[in-house]
Amino acid sequence: MKKNLNSEYHRGKWNERVVTELPLFKLWPSVKKCTMANANGSPFFDNVKDSIEKNGMRFPILVVQSDYAELVKQKARFKQGMCELPTEEDFTGFTVWGGSNRFWVAKELGYDTVDVVIYKTFQNAWNDQHLHRKPYKEELYT
Repeated sequence: MKKNLNSEYHRGKWNERVVTELPLFKLWPSVKKCTMANANGSPFFDNVKDSIEKNGMRFPILVVQSDYAELVKQKARFKQGMCELPTEEDFTGFTVWGGSNRFWVAKELGYDTVDVVIYKTFQNAWNDQHLHRKPYKEELYT
């Protein structure tokens, strides 16, 4: 049986965008799991994982659907801030561009699919990332 990490917006809309499910194996996480501590000394990833285990996932993961050439442009822009690129043959066209730690939590907890919102451009996904962070500013980002 398929195990989906649902968001509070499952099968609805978030920020006027349709929320859908995608299999984890189709997603390429653009950044590594954040194991660094936040300002209060607590490991960021562990806090995200604990929050999801206790309360579920609030927001869908932000995903950009693009071709490989566009992904290469983003890598040139962000350099070491991004993971090493997959090969063009292995790239599925779906890049996690907001919520990478939620992706890693889903993977670690054995989920098969996860709620996502799909964007056409990296810039639009980037512009919406702050909407995910705002409610957790004190809990996760300070």
